[in-house]
Amino acid sequence: MKKNPSSFVILLLVLLFPVHLKAGDHGPVTSDTTLTRTLLISADYGTNKTYLGRSSSVNQVYVSSSVSYESPSGFFAGIEAYRLLQPRNRWEEFDIHAGWDFFLFRKSVEASASYSHSGYGKQSQQITSSLNNNLEFTLGKNFRVVKSKLFLDFDFGNGSKDFSIALDESHDFVFENLFAEEDQLKVKPLISLGAGTLNFYRLYLKKPSEKPSLQNLAATIDTKFALTGIEFSLPLEYDLGRFSFEPAVHYNIPLNQPKRFNSTPVTYFTVSLAYAII
Repeated sequence: MKKNPSSFVILLLVLLFPVHLKAGDHGPVTSDTTLTRTLLISADYGTNKTYLGRSSSVNQVYVSSSVSYESPSGFFAGIEAYRLLQPRNRWEEFDIHAGWDFFLFRKSVEASASYSHSGYGKQSQQITSSLNNNLEFTLGKNFRVVKSKLFLDFDFGNGSKDFSIALDESHDFVFENLFAEEDQLKVKPLISLGAGTLNFYRLYLKKPSEKPSLQNLAATIDTKFALTGIEFSLPLEYDLGRFSFEPAVHYNIPLNQPKRFNSTPVTYFTVSLAYAII
């Protein structure tokens, strides 16, 4: 049975703006709508990278560092550099981005529009290396039970382009003053559902007898819009003063991936350490 992209978009919008009101409710709970000036530096580690339910044929262990800034007006920008530790130890990717955070519907919905550009090494093994430009629009809303966030993305570059949609549903459990005054622990279970085209690896084997890898693949016809994967994540964020530490475990289930790539569920881990300069 063929999947109808418009039906999927409608489903995501319904999930993003569900009716949680019951008799006696006073309306949905919204997030803080005050934007502040922040300058953040962070360092990250991950045991793998995924995109739209797809991971490479080998684990790509990496470390990264970033600097990000946001003004009270909503303007934000940042830079990030990735160094692969496996399968090769080298600087592999450099990203820059800029955008604007704003509010809609009397500040009840958070929105964002941004552009990012990525540069990769000439022999990059990353599955997204053909897509070095991204335009993204997001909508987010806090309800009494869940936080909903919808991502609309257009990726393009090097003759390839992809459209994708992702819906995140999460809920924060907050614990304060656990080990010190004014510290905070957030347990943030999250489920993410993704759909889109997969032209960034619209590939076929040059040598069918060989195991699939980025070195023996080439581009072919465009792919169709479809569900691409579902991911479960469990981040634990601990904040103390200007420092934030966040380990997380992720379980990614690829959907509608080409059979010849034998895509299977992947478990991977990430750790982030951030410091707010201002």
